Amino acid sequence: MEYANKKMEQGSPTIQAIKEACRRRIRPVLLTTITAFCGLAPMVFETSRQAQFVVPMAVSLGFGIVFTTLVCSYYRLCIL
Repeated sequence: MEYANKKMEQGSPTIQAIKEACRRRIRPVLLTTITAFCGLAPMVFETSRQAQFVVPMAVSLGFGIVFTTLVCSYYRLCIL
């Protein structure tokens, strides 16, 4: 939002400023999603009895962040 607002203050049209901000932010968003999922992956695939308590939480967080990123990215692409 901050980048888009700065571009609009500099005179860029609103839609162009939003498109440029989305293009600029997609890489950090995808990298954060991938690293979060990869960080949770060892807990998802853990087989010890002690870890069985946290596996549902790791599954819901890991796949939830991936699903949300895909849905939001698709929604942004459809709008823009």
